[in-house]
Amino acid sequence: PALITLTRIMLLQPILLGFSNILAAITQARHRYALYSISPLLYNLGIIFGVLVLYPLMGLPGLACISAAEHAASTIRELTSALIRRALATVALPATFASTGVMVRRRDRDTTMPAD
Repeated sequence: PALITLTRIMLLQPILLGFSNILAAITQARHRYALYSISPLLYNLGIIFGVLVLYPLMGLPGLACISAAEHAASTIRELTSALIRRALATVALPATFASTGVMVRRRDRDTTMPAD
C-alpha cells in the first residue's frame, strides 16, 4: 500500500515537469533568463524544507508530496511570469521615463530613446 501511494504521488511529477519545461523553453526563446535561472534554487530550497519539516511529520509520502508540489510551483512560476510579461507589454511607458535616454524593451525589440 505504501508503494502504491508513493507511485501515485510521484506520477504527477513527469506531467508537471514536462509542462514546466515547455513554458521554460518559451521563456528562453524570448531571451528572458532570470526566472528560469533561479528555478533550481527555489526547487532545492523546497526539497530542503520538505526534508526538515514534512519528513518528520509524514515520512516518505511527505517527501513525495513536496517534490510534486515543487514541480507544480515551477509550472506556476513559469506561467505567471509569461502572463505578467504579456500584461506589462501592453502598458505604455510615461513620457518622462521614455525621455531619459535609457534602453527600453518594447515588444521584443530594443530601442534607444533619445535624451533631452
